[in-house]
Amino acid sequence: MSKKGEVLLLASNAGKPQLVSNINACTAVANVVRTTLDPRGMDKLIHDDKGAVTISNDGATIMKLLDIVHPTTKILADIAKSQDSEVNVYRCGFG
Repeated sequence: MSKKGEVLLLASNAGKPQLVSNINACTAVANVVRTTLDPRGMDKLIHDDKGAVTISNDGATIMKLLDIVHPTTKILADIAKSQDSEVNVYRCGFG
């Protein structure tokens, strides 16, 4: 039985390419959203395939508008959406 917080090392390199792929995909999405943070955060202009244009500096909005296909990055986007909906509930006084 492993202790909480214990790091387990695998004896083989099995799964290493998938791990690297997951890290690279999440880093790419984080880099897109990173520049919207802090007081000097920049706006992002997102153009979809239907011709709609959205300008936003809200990370959750940007994540909703991105066409994400990587499974791990989809989880990251779902977390952002979940946090945004939870924060909006409290912001509107329903929590």
